[in-house]
Amino acid sequence: MLPLTEGATNLEFKPADSSANPYLALGAVIHAGLDGIRRRLDPGDPVTVDPDTLSDADRSRAGIHRLPATLPEALDALESDELLMEALGPLRRTAYLAVKRSEAAAFAAHDASYELFHHFRVF
Repeated sequence: MLPLTEGATNLEFKPADSSANPYLALGAVIHAGLDGIRRRLDPGDPVTVDPDTLSDADRSRAGIHRLPATLPEALDALESDELLMEALGPLRRTAYLAVKRSEAAAFAAHDASYELFHHFRVF
């Protein structure tokens, strides 16, 4: 771990995990960040506590929203995000959504252990 220096900023990126495509996840963050800079969006106050420790009312007041809990919910959220859909382009967005919806349907037909096995098996 690097030593902290005066004026240093640390950032933790929580919306993606090891199941995400790192190229698409990082590309989405960069694209969204550039959009925020272009439109001079206010990112709001930093959240310095675990949001899960806050009540629903406190999260709502702070403008904190839960991320989708399932792949189908995440795909619906992605599909409704005009900025990211435009960034993906017509061919990539159509292919990506089709493949991921197919995966969600395939895994829905089995239990959680089946999904975990297929996500984490070593070839």
